[in-house]
Amino acid sequence: GDMIALAHKLYHEQNWDVHLYALEHRYYGESFPKTRNSQNGEAYLRSNEKGLDGDNEYTYLSSRQAVRDIAEFIKSSEALQHFKTGKNKNDDDINVRWITFGGSYPGMLSGWSRLLHPDIIFGAIANSAPVQAEANFRRYNDHVSLVLGEESLVGGSKMCLDIFESGHAEVAAIVEGGDVDEIDKVASAFNICGGTSMLLKDRKNIDFFVGYSLLPIEVQSNDPTCEKPLCNIQKVCDAIVDEHKSHPHKQSMEILAKIGNLMQAGRHLMQTTRCKEINFQVMIDYFSAPSTARNKNDRSWYYQTCTEFGFYQTCENNSNCPFSKGHHSVELDFEICEKAFGIDAKKVKDSIQSTLAYYGGWDLTPGDDKSGALEGQKRLIFINGDVDPWSELSVDEKRGSSHVHKIKVAGASHHFWTHSVRESDDKHVVQARQAIYRQIYDWLEIDADSPHHYDLKTE
Repeated sequence: GDMIALAHKLYHEQNWDVHLYALEHRYYGESFPKTRNSQNGEAYLRSNEKGLDGDNEYTYLSSRQAVRDIAEFIKSSEALQHFKTGKNKNDDDINVRWITFGGSYPGMLSGWSRLLHPDIIFGAIANSAPVQAEANFRRYNDHVSLVLGEESLVGGSKMCLDIFESGHAEVAAIVEGGDVDEIDKVASAFNICGGTSMLLKDRKNIDFFVGYSLLPIEVQSNDPTCEKPLCNIQKVCDAIVDEHKSHPHKQSMEILAKIGNLMQAGRHLMQTTRCKEINFQVMIDYFSAPSTARNKNDRSWYYQTCTEFGFYQTCENNSNCPFSKGHHSVELDFEICEKAFGIDAKKVKDSIQSTLAYYGGWDLTPGDDKSGALEGQKRLIFINGDVDPWSELSVDEKRGSSHVHKIKVAGASHHFWTHSVRESDDKHVVQARQAIYRQIYDWLEIDADSPHHYDLKTE
């Protein structure tokens, strides 16, 4: 929606020579190194083994390397050859205006590429880019609570949030109480794989169960126009409230169990089992195992959280988290880093501070020498949806350089406006795209107010 639609306008309406490039990040997709340990074409990633820092197949997995890769591609003869055609065939000094786009982590890379390489990158769009790395990202679930309880955003309500919170509290009280018969009822109601024995096998299984949402609801990917049952916040909240009104004496946890099982079943219609997997050790094994087609992208990303970003979405006692408070501390995530990759908590914290120093966090003032930062902050757009919990760590109207152009999208989730253009798109999403188009037209010194470009104006 933001990039391809704009390229279409520039090419067909302005006769610009537009080229689009999608760069694949090392260690994601098919961009995995082939090593002496490779089997069947898959790379064997040994970063979970101790003492292999000098021989670690994740050595080049970092945002810093990715930004360097972007810069190197732009300067490469491979990229330049596409512009050396016609009258430019023998011109070695072609004025190419590179603009980077990305959403979420790619949005971070887009912004950082412009910030660090303003001499070769003309402008950048950083969609939903959480550039303020931090270990304990408690504000994520605080924001989830805000969205669930606010009707004016995307259909939440105070009653929905109250039932949601009380249901989690009821479940936590039962599993903490230790009454096996009562725990059996909870395990059965929520269709836990392995039942009570699995919950009680490891204290971390209990924390994993109640410290995260009892419902498979994804606030950050909310789609207000989705058509399937229980596919967005409004539909889930409506179902929760309707169930409560129809059965006012039913416990909140029973309501959540019913809605959660319907959601779980809807997600696994093609699978033979629909029980809910609650096994902390299985998760450790998933991230610890050598890369496969199933886990390679997840494993690469978790490795980067341990070595650069943190971003651990906790649910602590003194927070507004709508789940069972006190059951998801940051130590739980540190343990995954330690067991899956051999990276202890101190190294995780030190790595996050290194990331903040390198890029400058919200302030976008990289490194010790701030003199060159200002130029990289110009022609840089940060855009966030107010439904998106990741907006808490992005540059927005409340924080960040005044030289950065900032856009807020009402009712939008995680870089929703970057998705394919649809007739059902909310007016705020449409206006967000138009704002991006207008800003880039301004950068390129194109008159967006001419009659030919009426569609770029915000209603």
